[in-house]
Amino acid sequence: MAISNDQKTKLNTACPALRRAVLGTAVQTAQANIAALTVSRVPLTVTVAPDITATITSTQLFIAGAPGTIPRAGFTLGNTGADGTDALSLEMNVLINGTTIFTTKPKLLGGIGAAAAVDGATTYVAGTGVTVGVVNATANIVVAGDIITYTFTLVRTTPEDEMALLFAAVELAYT
Repeated sequence: MAISNDQKTKLNTACPALRRAVLGTAVQTAQANIAALTVSRVPLTVTVAPDITATITSTQLFIAGAPGTIPRAGFTLGNTGADGTDALSLEMNVLINGTTIFTTKPKLLGGIGAAAAVDGATTYVAGTGVTVGVVNATANIVVAGDIITYTFTLVRTTPEDEMALLFAAVELAYT
């Protein structure tokens, strides 16, 4: 059933408050949707090409220029290494002004056998030898001037094949 132009005019004249309420809600919803789409997400990346033979101590990644959050961070290894007798793993930590953002830190296990992560595994996706990082929503808030640092803790003795080809990303979402 179509509404005639005359009926539309009468409805608009008789119910201006209802019309404003409906349009107002639609406008507010549209504004909220636009605001959600305009959050700027910036990936901050780290690449280490050679073999990783020691822990990478606290290294400055970025100084925040505006408020936001770090919704996720993780890494991958092109070569997860091999050690047939001793533990071999790499664990990431991201800190804001010295405080970790994680409740569970992302980690990859190297080595030989069923427990090792495959080469190219990422800590964004659960799998064998992979610990997916869990960000603490109360510890990932950034304000202008905050210093974001990272560390990579390496556990190794004498691997036959070193872990190598590290690529890490820390996602910063400005609000």
